[in-house]
Amino acid sequence: MRTKNILALLPLLTVGACAQTMDLGNAVDHNVAVQTVDMTPKYAGVPIEGGNGHRSAEAYKRYLAGTVKKPDSTGSRNTMGGGSPQ
Repeated sequence: MRTKNILALLPLLTVGACAQTMDLGNAVDHNVAVQTVDMTPKYAGVPIEGGNGHRSAEAYKRYLAGTVKKPDSTGSRNTMGGGSPQ
């Protein structure tokens, strides 16, 4: 009787070993792909926002002097919240 119980549990013990060989959604492959450096990116040569050093230095000087330019008003309204406009 005891050997029958042990033999009945044997398939349950082998299921755990199968989980290590499963692909499990390609998590490792995805992580490797995300952390791989693309040597020829599509955005090569495109200047980044705020990449003009002269303008950045002038803006920093204005910040230190307390004469920061006010941003242009776009005339938009915040309509989040779903309420009716007042």
